[in-house]
Amino acid sequence: MKIEIYTDGASSLNGQPNAVAGWAWALLVDGELIHEDSGRIEGGTSNQGELTAIIKGLQFLREHANDHTRKIILYSDSAYCINGISEWIHKWKNYGWYRNKGRTAAIKNLEYWQELDHLNSLLNIEWRWVKGHLKEDNYNNYVDKLAREQTRR
Repeated sequence: MKIEIYTDGASSLNGQPNAVAGWAWALLVDGELIHEDSGRIEGGTSNQGELTAIIKGLQFLREHANDHTRKIILYSDSAYCINGISEWIHKWKNYGWYRNKGRTAAIKNLEYWQELDHLNSLLNIEWRWVKGHLKEDNYNNYVDKLAREQTRR
């Protein structure tokens, strides 16, 4: 059984006080779309949308799957998220959840990263970066569309 989650986030007016972030994820089992979800974050950034999509998808899988040892392939077009969880987070944890040894550089979106780290410790996840907005990649485009729709509501 192949389990895949496609995730994406979007933002309108990113970084502005009246920004809206959208997030979306889709769960596929053996290539068949099983479940999807999307939502919005008032005042959210695109990175918060990306992180939320991943967290929500993994939370759903954890709550509904009976075998947490099975490998999950998670796709994101966010280098920020993929690099963060597969590379940067180890250093951040060693530095007491700071970006540097001197503990003077705070981590943006810390609460998201801590929740993602927790979920990563509970599930067997293979993290894959995908180039966004490719014509032939239907599920990355699909969740991108869902996330963008949430920014317009």
